[in-house]
Amino acid sequence: MRKFSLFMLSVPLCAMLFASCTQDVDKTARVPLDFYKLGFDFGNNLADVRQRGQQLDQDALLRGIKDALAGAKLGQEQTQTFLTALSQLLATPQPRDTVAPARGKGFIDDYAKLNAKRQGVVTTTSGVQYEVLKKGSGQQPKATDTVMVQYQGSLTNGTVFDGTYEDGKPAPMKIDEVAVPGLKEALLLMHPGDKWRVVIPPNMGFVNFGNNRLRRRDLIYEIELLAVNPAK
Repeated sequence: MRKFSLFMLSVPLCAMLFASCTQDVDKTARVPLDFYKLGFDFGNNLADVRQRGQQLDQDALLRGIKDALAGAKLGQEQTQTFLTALSQLLATPQPRDTVAPARGKGFIDDYAKLNAKRQGVVTTTSGVQYEVLKKGSGQQPKATDTVMVQYQGSLTNGTVFDGTYEDGKPAPMKIDEVAVPGLKEALLLMHPGDKWRVVIPPNMGFVNFGNNRLRRRDLIYEIELLAVNPAK
C-alpha cells in the first residue's frame, strides 16, 4: 500500500496546501479517479481555511488552477511567500464555535448530507446510511452470531483507519462485541453475500472507543458479509 496526495493531479499550490489529504490505494489497482470526491475534499479544505478567518479569492483560485493545468510554474519567491502565509494561517486557532463537538449528534461532514440524497441510499431511524453495492441472500445474523467479513473503514476525506483488504484475509466478528454501534446495526440487516457502503454519524461511531479524532468524525465502511456462524 502507498500514500499519495489527492491533489497531485491538481495545481502545485493546492498540493502544498492540502498534501495531508491522502488515501490508501493498492499499487496494482486500476480504478477511475472520482473527480467529484477530488473536488469535494478540495472544497472541505478550503472551508477549513475560511473558518480560520481567511477570505477566499475565488477568481485567483480559478486562475491558479487554469495556469497549473496549462503548465505554468510558481517562482521560488512566490512559493516562499505562500509557505510563510500558510504557516501563519495554520498557527491561528480555529474559532471555538466551528470545532465539531466530540460525540456530537448527527453528521459532522457535508459528505453524509449529500450522500443521503443519492439514489439507493437508505437512512435508518438512528441516522446510519447504507447503500447495497452487491446483493446476497440467506439468513440475517443474530446479535449472538459470529460473522466473517471483509471491510475497510475510512474518514470522509479518504483516510483509511482500519480494514482487512490489505492482507486479503477476512476477519471474524462476534456481532454483540462490535465496538461501533452503527456498524453493528448494519451487520444485523445484512445477508450473506451482501456488500454495503455504510456511513455512520459520530453518535453511532466510536462513542466509547478509539481516539478523539475518530469519535468526532463521520465514518465510512465498505463491508462484505461472507458468512454467518450461528452461536452454539
